[in-house]
Amino acid sequence: MAPPDRALPADRTTFGVNPDWGVQTLQEFATTTGVEPGAAVQFIGLPFTSEEAQNVLAAADQVNGLGGVLVLTLEPHDGLDAVTDESIQELTDLLAEVNGKQVPVLLRFAHEMNGFWYPWGQQPQAFVDTFRAVAAAVHEQTPATQMMWAPNYGGGYPFTGGQYAP
Repeated sequence: MAPPDRALPADRTTFGVNPDWGVQTLQEFATTTGVEPGAAVQFIGLPFTSEEAQNVLAAADQVNGLGGVLVLTLEPHDGLDAVTDESIQELTDLLAEVNGKQVPVLLRFAHEMNGFWYPWGQQPQAFVDTFRAVAAAVHEQTPATQMMWAPNYGGGYPFTGGQYAP
């Protein structure tokens, strides 16, 4: 499958939103604010539940209606060891379905990994290994999805007081 033929418009500023999907649709947001978001964020766990998968598909439908990009944030709350080959395959199956709706995805995996406040944080080698496994599968199986590396600000990696601090 070829990636969607969708580029963000060069003639205007593109706004991204992190909506409360249960309160307002993207179209309602656009009508209320007069701004059509070019990107919208959806958070799910990894592994994810069937309900989370349905929420992603519903978000993709709304994003597609406005011609935008879905920014999908994956949170491995059970730790990086819970990101198995099976969960990665379930992810790429879901992403292929979203891409099949002609919705491009920017995949933000285990954001703020350099901090200590998430179960996937402060584990540089495990993070790199897991990120690479997810990225390899995504690049191979979902051509309209791109990976995002998303550390948090740090005055020094990986923050004073963290396990790996000097």
